[in-house]
Amino acid sequence: MEMSSAGWSGAWLRCLFGLWMLWPLCASAQEVADELSRLLRRNQTLSADFNQEVTDGKGRRLHETHGHFWIKRPQLFRWEVAPPYAQLIVCDGKTLWQYDPELSQVVIKPFDARLAETPALLLSGDTARIVEGFRVTASDVTLGSQSGRRFELTPKAADSLVSQIELFFAGNQLTGMTLRDSLGQNTRLRFFALTVNGVIEADKFSFEPPAGVDIIRDQ
Repeated sequence: MEMSSAGWSGAWLRCLFGLWMLWPLCASAQEVADELSRLLRRNQTLSADFNQEVTDGKGRRLHETHGHFWIKRPQLFRWEVAPPYAQLIVCDGKTLWQYDPELSQVVIKPFDARLAETPALLLSGDTARIVEGFRVTASDVTLGSQSGRRFELTPKAADSLVSQIELFFAGNQLTGMTLRDSLGQNTRLRFFALTVNGVIEADKFSFEPPAGVDIIRDQ
């Protein structure tokens, strides 16, 4: 059945109206991504104490760790986990070292920007790449006695190791993040005693394996 000129006109008007209604949503999504990118770029260097809690899909605590990290854009970081789960992860932008004192073992691998879903690389990586790889939404939240912003990042890639990442800001200051993996486990990180854009010595981002440890090279 042929559509009359009036019918075609009505269809076009409905399409135009639909596009007009969708335009603010598209603009808003881009604005949210830009907002997150600006907040992350403010932290050219960042160091802080952290507390990390891992829970299963039912909310049961699996383990808890704490430590300190140093980050410098782009892609330089040092992540130290305190005993009894001592571990050290260092990246100089080209090589990543993962040292486990208990196992007396160091894993050495080339830096891979695809690891941007890990907390350290998410915070130290290229903000444009991060925004390109995730769908970003935001909402206002209350963080203790302060108002803040929560950004929810959903990976665009179907084979992502995480299903969702949340970043929490009080004003311009990052206060924590949550990662939910494909198995339903949640990793919650809270940051304390932050130093933003302070001087971090270059040797923080290099590592020399201790004598006698096993070295595994992962190519």
